[in-house]
Amino acid sequence: MKTLAKLMPPLMLLLSLVIIAQPLIPRGPAGAYDLDTLGQLPVSSQGRTKPLDSVARNSLMIVSDRQTAVIDGKRQPAIRWLIDVIARPVESSHYEVFRIDHPDVRSMINAHDSKQRRFSFDLIGEHEQALRQQAILAEQVKRGQRTVYQRHLLELFQHTSTYLNLREGLSPYALPPLAKGEEWRPLKSELHAAHEGHEGHAAPSEAGKRLNNIFAAYRTQDPQRFNREVALYADMLDAKIPDITRKARFEVFFNKLQPFYQGTVLYVLAFLLGCGSLLTVGVKGSVWSATSMGVLLWDGIGDTIRVSLTPKPGGDRCEEVYAAQEILQSLGLRAFAPSVTACPGCGRTTSTVFQELAEDIQAYVRERMAGWKEEREGVEELSLAVMGCIVNGPGESKAANIGISLPGTGEEPTCPVFIDGERVTNLKGPPEVLGREFRRLVDEYVERKYPLRGEA
Repeated sequence: MKTLAKLMPPLMLLLSLVIIAQPLIPRGPAGAYDLDTLGQLPVSSQGRTKPLDSVARNSLMIVSDRQTAVIDGKRQPAIRWLIDVIARPVESSHYEVFRIDHPDVRSMINAHDSKQRRFSFDLIGEHEQALRQQAILAEQVKRGQRTVYQRHLLELFQHTSTYLNLREGLSPYALPPLAKGEEWRPLKSELHAAHEGHEGHAAPSEAGKRLNNIFAAYRTQDPQRFNREVALYADMLDAKIPDITRKARFEVFFNKLQPFYQGTVLYVLAFLLGCGSLLTVGVKGSVWSATSMGVLLWDGIGDTIRVSLTPKPGGDRCEEVYAAQEILQSLGLRAFAPSVTACPGCGRTTSTVFQELAEDIQAYVRERMAGWKEEREGVEELSLAVMGCIVNGPGESKAANIGISLPGTGEEPTCPVFIDGERVTNLKGPPEVLGREFRRLVDEYVERKYPLRGEA
């Protein structure tokens, strides 16, 4: 063990160097088309000048959550996807790149394969009217009150807008300022005028002609002409805007190096090396798992987690699932079940009723959640509060969808109940009565607040 501890630092250093150097190893041409040089061409997007390669990577990451796309059964770089979107829009509309995670959004486009996560623009377009109607309804809901489904639906519409702006030549601004007083301009007007031969349009600029030749060569599957036109256009930009092209080439080098991704790989590797220490019991294992994985998840790293806890004698692995769900829900990444906020207890609490009621409600919503989630939209975002005295009770109860404040030392033996911030009733009686009545209020609220699926 001591020998391994001594060898670990140099081994980690060697592994780090291999990981960092791997993207820089020359690999030769990726195909007949010189997409590397195409990716180095400068454009303007989102307020700054950048290479076309960066636009391709960022756009594909937005719609697909990846920087590569599967085309004709092979994984291709983002620049290949982008040139297809611009020059071969019909073909690109078949590519399954739009990531859709929410099952209800997938069901709206008749995608019933629970394992499939990425879909084509063609498939989404077949259901445009229904999706648009739901998106209009979601837009009318205040941002903080939207359900997970509504947020995912609006994200899908934003992603399709990104795709259409690329396809129609509205983004990026690819025509550079080659003369004094000029600014970056979008492709749309010049390329459409040149390609469609519209009368009344100004003649395409020199840059417009070059770009049109590049896309025409790609559209007609003429790699020799494509490579020649790309080289001519790159030489022209080098002569007229050398500082901009030099910065664009450096950014492409930076993109290939992927320092943040490489750092993430090392970060995750270090995390995995420590995973053995997470096989612990109870609270300790849950806390260690939350702190180690929470940092990564908060930075957007990873899409699958596993919490490992030593089960109690004769117990099962359900606590691992609950802990993993709570980690994701506390970070706002997923919503699995209604949250129950409970009073921690202090000198003002005179009994364990609030603790028993909190456990009872938590168990009750878990038991009912499977049926609720299948029948009703958005119920997993329900929030409940069970508090033990008047100090924090009303405040926490008002902040929840439904909250109850039990009496503390010296307080009137009554339990005010708050629904959506308003005090609506008082409950009295022994613990079993309080539990039964509070569960009844929760059931009524769910039936009233969350519509049946298909009726939203």
